[in-house]
Amino acid sequence: MNDSEFFHHPSWHEPWNHPDFTIPHDERLARWKSQGWFKDRRRASVEFMGRLKWPWGFIIYRTVYTPESDRLWSACLDKIEGSVRRDIDESGEKYADQYPERILKETFKNVILEDRECWDFASVEQIRADFIAYLQSMGSSIGDDVPRSTVCLVINDACLQSIRNTFDEPENNRGSWAPTGFVGAIDPDYTEGQSYDNMEYRGFMRVQITSLYELVAGQLGYFSMHEVCPIMYHDMYPRVVDPRKVPLYKGL
Repeated sequence: MNDSEFFHHPSWHEPWNHPDFTIPHDERLARWKSQGWFKDRRRASVEFMGRLKWPWGFIIYRTVYTPESDRLWSACLDKIEGSVRRDIDESGEKYADQYPERILKETFKNVILEDRECWDFASVEQIRADFIAYLQSMGSSIGDDVPRSTVCLVINDACLQSIRNTFDEPENNRGSWAPTGFVGAIDPDYTEGQSYDNMEYRGFMRVQITSLYELVAGQLGYFSMHEVCPIMYHDMYPRVVDPRKVPLYKGL
């Protein structure tokens, strides 16, 4: 068994396992290669599977610690996970064999980092530094796999409130008028003052929870975060970048 392909976190109540991953890596890969779906390199799920350590998921920092956040926290996490799994489902609807989407849904598992003393009102810079140290402590380097070592997510009060506003919306409602929750995303590879394609890039952005899967499966495996981060222009001066705004990634 090739243990290097697996990820385990001590905060999980029990070691992660899945019946499809009880056989040696080479045997499992040979089984996948025999399937028709494996050859479809335009299929996001198939390409994504080739870049993962199993299980896959996000590192999520909690930076809000209030009585309201205590009450909403679990539901907020459920909303994020449900949105990712629903997007995976929708991406595979046109295919007869939906095994790639099924395996991605079943192996999706986040790491939630909570510590009031360390991260209550923590800044982007604090979280970035901690995330880099965290990766080093786990024996990982930035970019080793997507998304766990490529980007970390942050939920502060603004994120929490945005997700709470979606609780009453039907799960299948994707109308443009419907409220859409978002999370923060921090680039661990950002260096202040470095030249980027996006000259206003500050190493962080917001991401709609309905675009998280598309971001990691369709973008961050090929592009750096500064390449996909939107540029926010001034409301009154469309050609002037507004540094006061936090970019919001809404998908392609």
